[in-house]
Amino acid sequence: MKAIFLDRDGVINPLIEREDGRLTSPYTFSEFKVYSEVKPALMRFKFMGYLLFVVTNQPHLYKELDIKELKEINYTLYKEYKIDAIRYSYDKTSDTYKPNNGM
Repeated sequence: MKAIFLDRDGVINPLIEREDGRLTSPYTFSEFKVYSEVKPALMRFKFMGYLLFVVTNQPHLYKELDIKELKEINYTLYKEYKIDAIRYSYDKTSDTYKPNNGM
């Protein structure tokens, strides 16, 4: 089976510029916007028989990003963009934090 692995922030959606100049992932569902080119590309990949996986670091989870907001973003990716699986890590010391092999 063929698969494509995509990072989320900066690939599927733009980063958000904060007041202090930092670029971060969206903290709320209302901040989450998908690049216009993404849906047609993902639908083409699905048509070609690829599984679609999103892998993303979310270091702001449980701080600025509430788990409910992340779940709403993920639900949208599953439903609207036909993503097969999403894996995220929020602990920078974890084996699952990209680019470690555990992700």
